[in-house]
Amino acid sequence: MAKSKLNNGGFEAEKILRTIPNASTDLWNSVLQVWAYSKHTRKAFEAQRCLRDMQAAGIQANNVSFNSVLNAAAHSHVHSDEFKDESMEIAMGMFEELCNCEYAEPDHVTYGCLMKCFRNLTEASPDRDNSILDILERCKQEGKVGSMCIREIHATLTPTDFEKCIGFRADAFSTKPASVLGSLPMAWTINAKN
Repeated sequence: MAKSKLNNGGFEAEKILRTIPNASTDLWNSVLQVWAYSKHTRKAFEAQRCLRDMQAAGIQANNVSFNSVLNAAAHSHVHSDEFKDESMEIAMGMFEELCNCEYAEPDHVTYGCLMKCFRNLTEASPDRDNSILDILERCKQEGKVGSMCIREIHATLTPTDFEKCIGFRADAFSTKPASVLGSLPMAWTINAKN
């Protein structure tokens, strides 16, 4: 059911989950992933609500939990600016919560999903680009620059801005992404699993 793209797949998965006593973090994460894959218009909102239900049940969320909500936001089937803004707010909230979490921390998937949120949910603007660059700087410092993060930055920023922040021409990445990724400073990628 995790790959289900039904509108109501998340609700159906939650019904099943609630019949399982002492459901584990992995089971809750499976339901969060159903929300991420669903076609529900407000799936970011529903995934966040499900995460809150998980926490209220005393189940400790982990990277996968937070990343599933970010993934739901990044792939929201939005039909108005209202839902784009809501999904981006949820994504930033999840990122901030994960950054301040005592038992989990952002990983390379977190940063990749967050960059996809910027690409899919925001319009090009200097504020957006500055936010991307700030988050990328943190990602570099943590050594969690992964291939998804670089792909999303490449798809989002102008070629000039991409070259400034990554150090490679955008057209070099377009033709040989693996060589660019392999040429990044090790300090940027040491904690990323690609």
